[in-house]
Amino acid sequence: SVSLLEQAENELRRRYLVVRAFPNFKNVDDATLHRLAQDAIERRYRKGAFLSRLDEPLDRLWLIARGSCELRDSEGYQMVVQRPDGVGFLHLLAQHTEGVEVRALEDVVALELPTNTVVNAFLESPSLVAAGVRRLATFLRHLRRGLPAEPGTTPPPLGTMPPQRLSVVERALALRDQSKIIAAMDFDAIYNL
Repeated sequence: SVSLLEQAENELRRRYLVVRAFPNFKNVDDATLHRLAQDAIERRYRKGAFLSRLDEPLDRLWLIARGSCELRDSEGYQMVVQRPDGVGFLHLLAQHTEGVEVRALEDVVALELPTNTVVNAFLESPSLVAAGVRRLATFLRHLRRGLPAEPGTTPPPLGTMPPQRLSVVERALALRDQSKIIAAMDFDAIYNL
């Protein structure tokens, strides 16, 4: 017979391995992954079910372990998210406070993470920030239809950014422009400043 403590440890280990399997987390330190796995909850959604609605605050994020979802934000942007991607991470990095609508396009298994857990992990883990910046850069390259831009193509309209406090990533990038010494540093060193 397996004790309740052993069951809890096995479940935590399983969630840790699921988080570790996501490519965006391959270079993230073990302590950060363990923290994320501790607060993760496995959720199952039937086709057509809503993981989140536009009128709800973005207080949870999802790692899609199986299936696919359609995401729509308040600005009308739509995309399909499937394994091995997450839902809500880019909105969190961009500090969007509005909710997003996420609907399961098929049966979905996802790890749900509280945004507070993810924000704290970003603040404490340079490797997670680096992974987030890499993911954001990949996403922006996709939006621009590849970089450098093809001759004769125009980038999609991005609109104007509302005035907001700078995020951790934006502050780190702004530091890079302040001197040649800082520009020569790797991102982890800049983050630690």
